[in-house]
Amino acid sequence: MFVSLIPSFDVTKVIQKIMERIVSERMVLINAFSGNVRNLASHPYGCRVLQRCFEHASQEETAQLSEELHQNSSALMQDQFGNYVIQFILERGTLASRDRMIDSLKGKFLLMASHKFASNVCEKALVSADTIRRRVLIDEILSPNSSGVTAASLMMCDQFANYVLQKAISLADADQLASLVAIVLPQLVTMRRNASTTSSKQLANIERLLKEKGFVVAGDSSGSPTP
Repeated sequence: MFVSLIPSFDVTKVIQKIMERIVSERMVLINAFSGNVRNLASHPYGCRVLQRCFEHASQEETAQLSEELHQNSSALMQDQFGNYVIQFILERGTLASRDRMIDSLKGKFLLMASHKFASNVCEKALVSADTIRRRVLIDEILSPNSSGVTAASLMMCDQFANYVLQKAISLADADQLASLVAIVLPQLVTMRRNASTTSSKQLANIERLLKEKGFVVAGDSSGSPTP
């Protein structure tokens, strides 16, 4: 019954208030949502209801919803509204759920980073990940494909993945940052010569990040830190 009412904005507000304030009714709602997580997460109002479920109900109460979310994580990362639910889990979910969501990006980080909505998830994953998991994701950015081209090189040229690359540069440990710069800086110099108005802004952001990290950009393609 509740699921069929989700398209109504007013009813959605009522359901969110029930989740927040009426503890005795939470499980009634959660049980009604079970089996419908993907549809709810993909709905402009339903995605808000799910976030309130995870925010106010206990880990035990939302276990089934969480499992359904993880089973559909790849599709929801790429969904216009579902990506917000995934980001919520990365930012405010349990440690176990967050780590599992980050681990699900392994092996497809470039694919997701190049997607309009999933790229936001990738940025959030880099921010939310512990040191070990962040290094795994950045290692994937540094890895070459079968043609010898690194994901970092491809991300520089992509309108969405470019922002994920910027986030990786801002968060990388010193050794991984050096490896990223060794790839990015020579390509940056080349791309600036033929940059469109849109890509010029993205390249300028990368250049700013590199300078903030102490690397010489203008007139120096060596990638060496400034003294």
